[in-house]
Amino acid sequence: MSPGQRCEGYRCKEQGTKMCSACKKVWYCSKRCQTEAWDLHIFQCTVPIHTAHFLKKACRDNLFPTDHQTRIDYGFERAGKSQSKLLGLYKELWIMEPSLVAREVHRWQKNGILVQKIKETFATAALEGKFTTGEYFLWFLAHEWIFDDRPIPEEDRSERLIENLGAKVWAFLGKDDSKELPQWSQDRQSCFRHYSFLLWDIRPGPESPLWIPFGYCVAKNDAVEIAVIRLYIDLIHRCNFDEFCAAYESSSLFRLIEKCGLTPVPDGPLRHLSTVLSTSPRMNHSVWDLKRSVIGTDVPPVRSVVADYGFMNCRTQDDREALADVYRAAFGHKDMDEVELHQACLRGETLDYVKRFVPLKPLDERKMRKLMQNVYPLTEF
Repeated sequence: MSPGQRCEGYRCKEQGTKMCSACKKVWYCSKRCQTEAWDLHIFQCTVPIHTAHFLKKACRDNLFPTDHQTRIDYGFERAGKSQSKLLGLYKELWIMEPSLVAREVHRWQKNGILVQKIKETFATAALEGKFTTGEYFLWFLAHEWIFDDRPIPEEDRSERLIENLGAKVWAFLGKDDSKELPQWSQDRQSCFRHYSFLLWDIRPGPESPLWIPFGYCVAKNDAVEIAVIRLYIDLIHRCNFDEFCAAYESSSLFRLIEKCGLTPVPDGPLRHLSTVLSTSPRMNHSVWDLKRSVIGTDVPPVRSVVADYGFMNCRTQDDREALADVYRAAFGHKDMDEVELHQACLRGETLDYVKRFVPLKPLDERKMRKLMQNVYPLTEF
């Protein structure tokens, strides 16, 4: 077999034995590899490309689609400021069904059954116990008008949907104070929203305002996020709502967890939960905002992140994306510790810590050293 016939399948190292019959430029070792690689290869092939292929590529790149017809076909033109929610919905669709090919999604859209099929896919995933954040799907249920010709409503109905979900919270609490809810403090309303998520088995994602204050940001993977949810579900069955709200408002939620006999293992995956909850919701280390901005969808960095982690040094969009990519890779490493990164940042040693987990070429390292410069350590007078 001649050189250059390596299989183009994702992460496949076998030699290709079958050539793409359309472009006759790439090889595959099996039908399976060809199918898995097709939605990528189609952009280099000679066959027609459907808008669903642009949609899937946008999900893979974590970017809004730019192709105009794709934006029309899949709701982005009507989504307005909620495009990140819509992109999150499609990303979750493919996370739950990785074998779903773009051609099938194109068929849904052309036959006018896209909304129906999205609902069916999420319902099936729920029955099969596939755990998802759920927030994007709930947003989708309140915004079906994006996919049809109905007028765009003047008011966002997502809050109305949360109120509907609140019926389960009132039943759990044994009383209905929905009339007083609008007069509650912001902290108490956040606790109510968190209860609704817990009782509906919904996991707040990085785009949610609950993600940092309630400590979901400490999780390194889905299993740990689920552990956080299970911890809170146990907690709300051992304390009343007033106790929960009072603890949250006074930054003593972790003490309530300890009081209820639910203290996590000190050196376990939830070891930083006490660090977050001991200052939440008033303040938090900027490292958690950094994590939120680089792993979330369309979450811009807050001012503290811009100053502490070098985004103020970026002159171009390419600089910002390159810096975010390095941080994203660091957060994805199983041994990287967010609190240790925060401490390294305060010492002015951000790159020295990050490169322990992210290998960099000499040229890239020089670039990152310039970008990651900050004002630390502060000089003592």
